[in-house]
Amino acid sequence: MLAVILFFGGLFGEAQPKLVTDPPINMGEQLEFRLSYGWFTVGRAVWSTDKSYHTWNGERCYRFKVTARSAGLAGVFATVEDEWGEYMRPNDFMPLMAYRDLKEGKYILDEKTHFDYTQRKIRTEVIKKGNVKPTEYAPMDKNRLAMLGAFTQMRCVDYAKYKPGDKIRIEAFFEGEPYELDVIYKGKEMLKSKVGNLQTYKLVPLMPENRLFPGKEPISVWISADQNRLPLRVDADMSFGTTYVELTGYKNVKYGPDYQN
Repeated sequence: MLAVILFFGGLFGEAQPKLVTDPPINMGEQLEFRLSYGWFTVGRAVWSTDKSYHTWNGERCYRFKVTARSAGLAGVFATVEDEWGEYMRPNDFMPLMAYRDLKEGKYILDEKTHFDYTQRKIRTEVIKKGNVKPTEYAPMDKNRLAMLGAFTQMRCVDYAKYKPGDKIRIEAFFEGEPYELDVIYKGKEMLKSKVGNLQTYKLVPLMPENRLFPGKEPISVWISADQNRLPLRVDADMSFGTTYVELTGYKNVKYGPDYQN
């Protein structure tokens, strides 16, 4: 279930997307999500932006973090304590360093991915279940977004400059592999969300054939069509049932008051 939010984080991006002139990024912002399977809550996740800038290899940067925990019945079968983080450039959301610290039952992963724009290389260091894996290197054939940067840029796309049916090219790097896929912009749609009835932009990724997400358009995502561009909901029809990721609360957004459900 937690893979759904990861999946979207790693997908959305474009080499030269059309972005809004006033990005909805606010220092200290926190977004709270509920992850569910059918009627059951299986996890909670929090996206947070640090309150001040950081410095990584001499560059000023944002630091974003997502923490996820199992909840409800899911916690009975396996305890999940995951954290994903990223240091990224504030002007184009390109990654400087991305990391994953995953504790899911007996599965433990510590992964760090470094993006070297001078040498045009991507270096990935992995410790899995206590075992240090050989360092992996990948050529930086083009600037590719990492997971959280792609999620951030998704919110900053100026969807008013696209028309329904337009495709947005995905260029990202995740788990040591480059990705290039397409997302279809479906247009505007009213959505009854956990934070109110809002006008939204609807997006649907074109999925390659796979066992986890059967069908051509098994996933839909809705982003609020306002200045905050909040990620409101993700629906995913998976091989074992339908899963959902829903925004349930937020604070310190750029425009408007906090919301607690």
